[in-house]
Amino acid sequence: MADPPEGGPRLSLSARLEGRWVEITVKDNGAGIPAAVLPRIFEPFFTTKTEGMGLGLPLSARLIEQMEGTISATSDHGAQFTIRLPLRATSGRGDDLSRR
Repeated sequence: MADPPEGGPRLSLSARLEGRWVEITVKDNGAGIPAAVLPRIFEPFFTTKTEGMGLGLPLSARLIEQMEGTISATSDHGAQFTIRLPLRATSGRGDDLSRR
């Protein structure tokens, strides 16, 4: 197991509006994701862990795609996930007013 990062583990969350999209970024300062593994992390049942089924990230990606969004990952001084979701005006009852 890798030594903890200097100053302790950190997780940062940020969100910003970009036109009709919201972009959510989740970043940590851990060891990151190995370059050889990064292209496969959204594949169902792919895992590098001894426990777990490799379904967490693929399920997250599928749910985000069902909302017409995207998720991507990078690894540089920790892992970073970026989620982009379209904004929709609603009536408060869950009705999508942008389709009227």
